Amino acid sequence: MGRLFGTDGIRGIANRDLSIQRSAQVGQALATVLRERLGEGKKPKVFIGKDTRLSSDMIEAALTAGLCAGGADCVSLGVVPTPAVACLTVAHQMDAGVMISASRAWLSKYAVPSWFMMPRSGFSWARIWTYLTAVS
Repeated sequence: MGRLFGTDGIRGIANRDLSIQRSAQVGQALATVLRERLGEGKKPKVFIGKDTRLSSDMIEAALTAGLCAGGADCVSLGVVPTPAVACLTVAHQMDAGVMISASRAWLSKYAVPSWFMMPRSGFSWARIWTYLTAVS
């Protein structure tokens, strides 16, 4: 699982490294970390954007399921350019924004870089890693 984490997010091959199960686990872990950061009784709000590749829909559905299971509210932005997620996340005061986008390497290789706009506190991929290793 260590190879999933890159410098700017999670990377892997759709339906292999980023299976439906793993994508849902990432969503649930993200929701859990966001809930911890926001405090008792506050529900995280997350934007999700994606590119036009076929596997984007699969990853988005699984990620959304995990986020919702973890107690977050999600809003799908649909197909948008990557900078739109970052801008809209800040403009609408969301707790996080996730962009599902392929790397330029192979059509099936997906990177899931994530932007976490949390002015009240920082964010660490190490917290996501902790939750993911607990469920593996």
